[in-house]
Amino acid sequence: MILSPASPSLRIVQPVPSRSRRTNTLPSATVLRVKSKKASARSILAWVAHCDPTLRRLRLLPTADNAAEPGELAALAASVFARDVLQAARAHGLARAYARQPVSASVMRGRIDFSRQARARGDRAAIACIVWERTQDILLNRWLASAVLAIVSDPVMRAACANEIPSLRALFDGIEPLTRAELHAPPPRLPRHLAHLEMPVALASLLIRQSYLDQGVSHRGTSFFINLEPLFELTVVRAFKDAGVACTPRYSAHYQMEGTGRTTEALEIDLFCSSVHGGLVVDAKYKTELSAANLHQMVTYCHLTGATTAVLVLPAGHLRGPRRYTFGAPDGKKIIVETAELRTDAQRIEDWRVFGRALVDTILALAKGRVSR
Repeated sequence: MILSPASPSLRIVQPVPSRSRRTNTLPSATVLRVKSKKASARSILAWVAHCDPTLRRLRLLPTADNAAEPGELAALAASVFARDVLQAARAHGLARAYARQPVSASVMRGRIDFSRQARARGDRAAIACIVWERTQDILLNRWLASAVLAIVSDPVMRAACANEIPSLRALFDGIEPLTRAELHAPPPRLPRHLAHLEMPVALASLLIRQSYLDQGVSHRGTSFFINLEPLFELTVVRAFKDAGVACTPRYSAHYQMEGTGRTTEALEIDLFCSSVHGGLVVDAKYKTELSAANLHQMVTYCHLTGATTAVLVLPAGHLRGPRRYTFGAPDGKKIIVETAELRTDAQRIEDWRVFGRALVDTILALAKGRVSR
């Protein structure tokens, strides 16, 4: 299921039978799905890929999305993962590595394990040896096997990969998934000859890290959580960097506060462009409407940085109310707060770049006073 801060809709559906030991449903034996109304599953997955370099290969998403309903991000991610893993296995097989293995043989192989041979108390029927053998039980395969376990344990992802699950089970038969403690480690680094597994490993990380949510000690279930608010902010910053505009993300605006025991405090601004129009403040808000507090926040940012123009960025199609706000001061100085929209319906990485560049062009035009409201 998808949890999003953006006006979700709730649907209760009937459970899917499962043989897994992990509880996959609510205590009432139903599955809770929370979807975002602002972006489809394909858009969100392409969105994550746009901001995460390890998912760049997702620019080639499948043309048909029969398994995943609109908004089912977990189902789409699982189906793409299953397709790529099986395709890589057919072309290259599972990854293997050499490892020392203790064996007992009638003839010497590798080198003799003298300590183990001594414990055998003179039994010469079998020689204790240590040999180098190729094995599939390596960290990379255990990482992928953990993603398969996450798919099998979740009713939404299991239904999306119903045709691929038998092949996935057979492929990773005998490979133990990672333990719960090991899941917190970073994903394995891939050597050059395993570059074709870059996207499956990244998707496995997405499925493993986002697919488990424990609520207390008595209610344990599965979930799929993508926080779109920081992703929206990162997309705005990425758009300015791709456009070559000099800017500072997470700019610290310092101020003095008496009585706290500290000389200075700081507010963090999403983006500050000191070279644009004498200073431009940009703040991303993943919400449907602005509040007075948002406007007061922008005026404060302008006061601390000396800028006279600020732009609030919202998702396209959800902006309500005025598009420009003017704040005057007794000294005659005016602060203008503009609003701009970023489209969030892109289904390819290239479209996210295009929408990001259009946003930057709009903001720069607003800062220079070329757009009339």
